[in-house]
Amino acid sequence: MKTTLFALFLFFFALVSAKPAFVDTDGNNIINGGYYYILPVVWGPGGGVDIASTSNETCPLSVVQTSSELFNGSPIRISSPHKIAELETNYILDLTVVAPPSCADTPATLTVVSEDDATAKVKLAGYGNAVSGWFKVQALNGFWMKKGVWIYKIEFCPTVGNSCGDVGISYDDKGNRLLAISHNNPFMVVFGKAESSAE
Repeated sequence: MKTTLFALFLFFFALVSAKPAFVDTDGNNIINGGYYYILPVVWGPGGGVDIASTSNETCPLSVVQTSSELFNGSPIRISSPHKIAELETNYILDLTVVAPPSCADTPATLTVVSEDDATAKVKLAGYGNAVSGWFKVQALNGFWMKKGVWIYKIEFCPTVGNSCGDVGISYDDKGNRLLAISHNNPFMVVFGKAESSAE
């Protein structure tokens, strides 16, 4: 009995002390410059990350979680200025929509803007009131039970100041699930490899 308990202790200690890997839903390392779907850990309220027109936008510039859990959203290119083949958590990242609409600026890199309601929202580059900074991905304590891979959150770190904010979900008056900066309610995600990343 003591031997079994000791073995279980060592197993859970190894899980807690292991460095979080930055991997996709198949357990493969995230490739620098690869294309991925940003997917929710909890399915039901919505699906993957996509872009949409919100408020008075005439072009889909808002980054949202899709309302349908059957939709993976748009492929996102995940890249870092670090000259490495595989990414790790806590690296500075660029997140870019692979196939943006023709009305959007290119490259369609995700950014954060400060709007009239004082809520900083995730938009496509070229939007007014952009906040200078960068994105990071951090692992959360816990595993995604379907595949045994890490659960992640996305952070935005402004250039001015040293306080990074979690990317969470904010609802507008039309029920859109907007990606916005939250300091206490991160959008928990995993990363599914998009077919185009193999091209």
